[in-house]
Amino acid sequence: MLGFGVVFTYILFLYFQTVVGIWRYKQILEDKELFIVDSTIFLEYEGSSFLEWQYPDGCDVNDKRSPHAVMWCKSPGFQAVKPLISDVSTEKEEERHLYISDSFFRLAWYAVIPLLRNSPEHDPQTVRIWIIDPDRADEAVIKNTAMIPSVYFRYLTKSLFIGGEFAVIELSSFPQTSWSYFTNMGVWEARILGVHEYHHFHMTSQSVDPGELLMPTEGYYLVFDAVLLENGLIFRIGDALFWRDNEEGILRRNPMKLLGEGVKGLSFRTQCADYYPLLGFELATVLAWTDHELYKGGKALDWKTNSNYMSNVLSLPKTTTILTAAFGSQPACLGALVMYTDSVQLSLLTSCETEGIWRTRNILSTNVLQGPFQMLFVSAALETLLVWNKDSMLYSFHNDSEWRYLQIMDSSNLSQEASGSHIHHVVMDHSRNMLVKMENNVLFFCKFGMNKLFRLPTWNDPGRSVVLYLNQKGQIIMLTMLDGGLHVQKYPLQMEIRSAMRGEVHSCPFIGFTHNMNRPVYYIDKEEAIEFWAQIVYHEGKNINVMLSRNKDHVLQITERTHFESVRHLDTTNKTFTIYQDADYRDMTNNSDLIIKNSRNSSDIVTMELLPTQIDNSCNLPKNQISHFFVGCPLNRHIRVIKPQRIPCKMHVFDSYTIPGFVLSNSSKDLTVLYDWKSFGCVLRIHYKDEFRPDIDLYDGETFVHSVDANFIVWENFNREDYYFNATMHQVGCLHEAQTWKSMLVDEKRPEEAWGPHNYKSCFVDNSEKLGNLDQPYEIMNRSSMNYLTFSQENSAIYVFSVKIVDPNYSFCDLRAVFAVQTYGIPELDQLFPLYVLLFQSIITLIILCISFYRYTSIFRDMLQKKCV
Repeated sequence: MLGFGVVFTYILFLYFQTVVGIWRYKQILEDKELFIVDSTIFLEYEGSSFLEWQYPDGCDVNDKRSPHAVMWCKSPGFQAVKPLISDVSTEKEEERHLYISDSFFRLAWYAVIPLLRNSPEHDPQTVRIWIIDPDRADEAVIKNTAMIPSVYFRYLTKSLFIGGEFAVIELSSFPQTSWSYFTNMGVWEARILGVHEYHHFHMTSQSVDPGELLMPTEGYYLVFDAVLLENGLIFRIGDALFWRDNEEGILRRNPMKLLGEGVKGLSFRTQCADYYPLLGFELATVLAWTDHELYKGGKALDWKTNSNYMSNVLSLPKTTTILTAAFGSQPACLGALVMYTDSVQLSLLTSCETEGIWRTRNILSTNVLQGPFQMLFVSAALETLLVWNKDSMLYSFHNDSEWRYLQIMDSSNLSQEASGSHIHHVVMDHSRNMLVKMENNVLFFCKFGMNKLFRLPTWNDPGRSVVLYLNQKGQIIMLTMLDGGLHVQKYPLQMEIRSAMRGEVHSCPFIGFTHNMNRPVYYIDKEEAIEFWAQIVYHEGKNINVMLSRNKDHVLQITERTHFESVRHLDTTNKTFTIYQDADYRDMTNNSDLIIKNSRNSSDIVTMELLPTQIDNSCNLPKNQISHFFVGCPLNRHIRVIKPQRIPCKMHVFDSYTIPGFVLSNSSKDLTVLYDWKSFGCVLRIHYKDEFRPDIDLYDGETFVHSVDANFIVWENFNREDYYFNATMHQVGCLHEAQTWKSMLVDEKRPEEAWGPHNYKSCFVDNSEKLGNLDQPYEIMNRSSMNYLTFSQENSAIYVFSVKIVDPNYSFCDLRAVFAVQTYGIPELDQLFPLYVLLFQSIITLIILCISFYRYTSIFRDMLQKKCV
């Protein structure tokens, strides 16, 4: 059975041998067995000549004459410890200076068997297991009566489970192991026989099933490489790749999914790239190569679909051989070390995944290096590479501007300094502490950036099978094959460094280095600036400063301010960096190089690295020294129309309204419009005589950023034309005719595309054009302008507007929003009013006719009477 730890190994563990005179130590947390950390250190000696432990007066040992003892120290600091031996013919055992920190916290296992009604004594019982902090334990936990964990303990337990931990119960009555499973309650549960008692727990890992592979006569497989994906593992066995998913645990082979032959190497990404600000683009997680072709794969493999997992990214002629490949210093970059057989010359090919262009880089003194090779790109602002074979290591800084050999004393050959042993593998943590492990378990250390390696104290005998790897917390873990199985232990790197370098000439040139550039990604929009600081404290006269390196110098501007203080022979330099984007886009609106994007592109990402100008192997650097600055639209940016007051939707919800035909530009009929109030939001209520100008706020998600003072345009979504702009181009002071919707809506373009930051031109800039007609309405607004909208004075109406920012210097985001306006205040006439008017007119006419008739008869009567006389 292949252990889960094979993911991190590059060789098969072979044999075990004990050498007299080896001593080591551990703290329980580092074993991940009980998780107790204070000043407790476990001492262990291997050999037959042990007498007792020698330790400081400030510490206590439970049994100083036992090869396996426990030491407690009352105060923090360095504590000198070594074993005394009886064999005077051999050299004295080396003394270690163990550093005791002043941090105290405890974690421990908690287990309980829930009582089930009517459960026979001999039936299997369920053990419920979780992690507790004794300092925060309540009375139920202390009395062992708690049946479920608290919220805090549940979170603590789940964190350990995510880290890959499994609780396993070993019974004391007879050899029996019960495996646990993690439940939705946030606890582990395991089934055991009810009559048995358990006595202790330890962590273990999953095992692999051989699956479709036939077991060889040796009884094991030689796994050359392995990578861990989100949903399984990929193994390189022989010259083929095999897949094992997390659900079934069976090794499978499929040449359509994974390379089935000719595979020379397999590599995976060691730095998290999920935070890298690329939209709609998944960076590769796996690299695999044959002699002449390089392939990449993603972070998950769907075995059940027909989609391909690996894609070819590099094909070379037969005269060029790929020696090794790795992911670059930048998350989107990758590299391949190749050899041209005609000239026996090494070259480094690098490429960015978003560009797909391969570039050739030179390697210094390649003639002295013989393969096979391995390489590791270090996360940095400028491409930084480590290359090694079995005997020597060299590295480059700042895009190959500086190449160096890693040396011990005056020799670059590590094999000579390790009794003829060869380099096994190299591990580097997030603070750039680098361990070089030799095949005989000799360890060398250096802080990357230094060219001097020094040897660490012996931790394992030469014949023991040991490998190192970096876990999710950035800790260096040591895997050791013992008689009882695979032993997992955290390697106390800092403690060993301090012990080995104590009294040596190595000393860090600075006392403290801190800064607040602690986010992986910063987003910089137009007219925005980001400011951060760095402080370095050092002894007087050292002349140390802070260095900020970056790539793509043309994208961002940086200004620096320095403040210096000197107190009691200690110098302090405080540096403040202001980072901003300084392009004027008003004159670039028709230029193809205009950086206005809705999607994120790696060409707009600048990587910056913050370091002291001097460093030594003993320096302790912060983990977050690198950040990516994305020049473009920040995440979740949008605008809102916030003024005047909205009508509450619960009181005024309607589904449709009618636009009379006489106000439409392309119709003489009434138009019924469906109003999507869930999308458009509540309407803004405006009196029909009021002038209206929308006030706009900028938001990042649901967080208010600031009010928008940039130029914007509006258009009615359903082609209403019974709204007007009150100011003309002449009234606002245009120097020439401004852009209008009539001039922009050509070639039947949609309003969303016709006018925006990409083609906006200001009428207040004298561009020597013709004056034009300045009596036209000015159709651009901003928060401080005298330009407003007015609405129909004849009919109360509903308008659905779109608003869009057109100022090319305001934002990289396509900022637009939709809002609705409802006018009110126009008196509504009764539907019978025309009939009333007609009736009134008829009555008046009838009265006039009656009066006229009466007057006519009176006059005629008078005339007849006069004739008779």
